[in-house]
Amino acid sequence: MEHVRVESILDLLPNDAGEVLEAGCRDGYITLKLADRYKKITALDLHMPLIDHPRVTCVRGDITSLPFTDRSFDLVVCTEVLEHIMPEKLQAACSELMRVCRRYLLIGVPYRQDLRVHATRCVHCGKENPTTGHVNSFDEERLFSLFGNMPFHQADYPGRGVYRTNRWSYGIYKRYGFPYGSYQQEEPCVFCGNRLEKPRPGVAARLICLFAKGLEFIQNKTGPCKSPVWIHVLWDITGQDSLKYQ
Repeated sequence: MEHVRVESILDLLPNDAGEVLEAGCRDGYITLKLADRYKKITALDLHMPLIDHPRVTCVRGDITSLPFTDRSFDLVVCTEVLEHIMPEKLQAACSELMRVCRRYLLIGVPYRQDLRVHATRCVHCGKENPTTGHVNSFDEERLFSLFGNMPFHQADYPGRGVYRTNRWSYGIYKRYGFPYGSYQQEEPCVFCGNRLEKPRPGVAARLICLFAKGLEFIQNKTGPCKSPVWIHVLWDITGQDSLKYQ
C-alpha cells in the first residue's frame, strides 16, 4: 500500500515551484522523487541525511525550530512526520512549516489512526508506546486547525483499510505486555529512547491474547466500511499571513 501513498503525494505536487524543502526526509526516497521535478531541494531531518544528488542539499535540523529565514521555499513538503511530534510541540512544528513557506505547503499524515493498534511496551522504562512512534492521530478538524483553518487547494485520501481495536482486546494486550505490537519498527521508545524488544509471554497468556486478536479480526471484518489510511493536503498560502501562526 506504500506505493499508493507515494503516488498520491506525487500527484499533488505543483509544477510551478523552484526551491523546495522536505521536512523529515528520512531515507530520501521522496527527496529523490522531488529532485526529478524541481531544481533545488533542501532535505532536512533530525540526523544528517545522506542523499547524494546534485540538486539536493542535506541539512540537520529540528522541525520545531527550522534553521531558515521566513518564506524561504516555494514548496514545503512534510509527510509521515507530524504524527511523530510530541503533542506539546506539534503546534510549534506546524507554525515553523508555515513560516518558511512562500507559497505551497503539502502535508501528509495517517487518517483517523487508532493509536492502540499494535501498541508496544518498553521493557526498559515500562511505558506504553503507540505503534511506530505515532503519538498523534488526525482527522480533518485537528489537522486544519493546526494550520489556522486556511482553505486548502487540494486534498486526497489514499489507501483503504480498517485498522481498529476494541477496549476488551486492548485491555488484554495491555495486561500481557502488548505481544502483537510493532516491535520490528525502527523507532525506539518515545519516552526513554531505548530499542523496543518483543515480550515472550507464557502459553496461557499467548492463548488469551490470541482470543483478543480474534475479537479484533471479527470487529474489522464485520464493522464499518473501510476508511482512508492517509490524508494529504496541499495549501496555496499566497496572500495568507503565515507569520500570524508563529
